[in-house]
Amino acid sequence: MYSIENHCLTITLSRENHLLARQFSLQQDSVEKGKQVYLNTLAVCAVQSFLDWMGIETELNQGDSWNSVVRCFHNVADLVIPNLGKLECRPVLPEETVIILPPEVTEDRIAYIAVQFQEQLNEVQLLGFYPAIDPETSPKEIKITNFQPIETLIDYFDRLESALDFFQSNDPVTEKVKTRLAEQPLTEIIAGLERICRDYPKEKWRYAGAEFLARCVPVEAGTSWRGRGSNINRDDDSNQQEWQELAEELLNKLDEIWNEGTDAVPETKVTNQPLPQPMINAEFNTIPPEFISLPDWLQPNQIQLNGNFVALESFLQNLVGNLVFRYATAPRSRSAETEDILESISGIRQFKLAEYPLALVLAYQVETEEQRTIIARLYPNGEDAYLPPDLKLTVLEDTEVVFLEAISRSADNWIQLEFQGEPGEHFSIKIELGDISIMDNFMI
Repeated sequence: MYSIENHCLTITLSRENHLLARQFSLQQDSVEKGKQVYLNTLAVCAVQSFLDWMGIETELNQGDSWNSVVRCFHNVADLVIPNLGKLECRPVLPEETVIILPPEVTEDRIAYIAVQFQEQLNEVQLLGFYPAIDPETSPKEIKITNFQPIETLIDYFDRLESALDFFQSNDPVTEKVKTRLAEQPLTEIIAGLERICRDYPKEKWRYAGAEFLARCVPVEAGTSWRGRGSNINRDDDSNQQEWQELAEELLNKLDEIWNEGTDAVPETKVTNQPLPQPMINAEFNTIPPEFISLPDWLQPNQIQLNGNFVALESFLQNLVGNLVFRYATAPRSRSAETEDILESISGIRQFKLAEYPLALVLAYQVETEEQRTIIARLYPNGEDAYLPPDLKLTVLEDTEVVFLEAISRSADNWIQLEFQGEPGEHFSIKIELGDISIMDNFMI
């Protein structure tokens, strides 16, 4: 077996992506600027592919990065999400630990995505995303370690969309804001308010929100008590008080919308599944004696796979409400030299380890006649979006020798192992939490 460790989402770049990047780069007046545009274009293409995979609409041609004049003078890699705003897709070179933020991308962005390049430009990794920043602080860089898992981008979009629906209602608070800030795009206001809810304790929302909203007022209106322009009246206490009251009321209403239903006792997701599987209560260690034949999974029209697995596609089609699993289609490893669609299948097994509902997604792919790729990814399967810490996912050779291992941290939505083997080889997957474990044996 050959180890291919992959803890981030890998996107394969197509020949068309490179041809387009080359076309844009050749329009530049220097080699260095051409390289910058080349990487920016590939980064945008990678993120657009990911969002398309997730079923999220994009407008590739509407961004500044697709404007021939703008990209000549600015270092931009933006991608437009209709009705929400712009994502900034920043390239990260090998060994870099931060993304650099040119001044032109510190405003008018709802989030930043780190796109990691390797020496070979045939694929990239999406390292995560960082929500909207405060342009007043003028950050020049963001550490990669501060980025959130890429799959939580869906939750972030949901927050922005629910806030946008609220702003488009006839609520008196939103009407006041829209009247005073008529020249400011709603999506920028919403992203700024979401940032305040995220970065500040609730007792400071009133002041941080008032300052943010006042900054959004056009300078010529002369009504802001703190802002970008010089026409500022900081001595008008009644004006400050009015902004603070408006900001506090608005942020409290948004907080209610964003947290609606989180305190209610939710229904168990297992009961919503049309393809129910018996939950395995792993009170004692179990080692199944038989090997699960992965080649059998490739047989057509199979819903129930062998072992305790069902076909992932069937599971996802009937899934209700679990945003984590909207990302559950395990990434396929593909050779950069081929554009052929390869034989592959993914299965999912639901079980409990102690009191934690979990799900193992296993992807099996035929790369060549003598090579197979296996991806094992472990998810939470209950209301909690995160895995319990110190949950161990292990691949063993011959049920004894540890080949690969991954251990969850406190904020991991999933953990993953990837490796390759030859037809007829055996391996086992063991999942442990403390002194409780389960294990499945497989034949490649």
